[in-house]
This record gives sequence, structure tokens and C-alpha cells, in this order.
Amino acid sequence: MASDSVSVFIDWDYKNKTYVAMSEFSCASYAKTMDEIKALLAAKGYELVNGLEWRLKNETNSTNK
Repeated sequence: MASDSVSVFIDWDYKNKTYVAMSEFSCASYAKTMDEIKALLAAKGYELVNGLEWRLKNETNSTNK
């Protein structure tokens, strides 16, 4: 069965000196610092899974109601 989760990975774009958060479907966000990118992803409903991978929170399993 297919999963409904969307993963986002953070990468460093050395040419533009920005962090880039990308999913398999699109680019999610750009930021100059890691703190900024974390705040942007958290505001969009993502949570840190491991290392630099974030996933969209599952509303049914969320404890933040």
C-alpha cells in the first residue's frame, strides 16, 4: 500500500549560498540559515524524522492538537 507521507530533504546550494528544502515533487523552501529552514518547514507542518529529512505530520497521529 502506498504511503501518504511526503518527505523533504535539506541540501546546501553552494552557488547561491542557501539551504534548499526539496521534496520529490518540488522545491519547498529556501533559507540562508539552518534555523530559518527549520522554522519554515515546521510552519508548513513538517517534522524532523532523522538527520536532514523532514516529513509532513500525519494529522491522525499528531499529539499537538
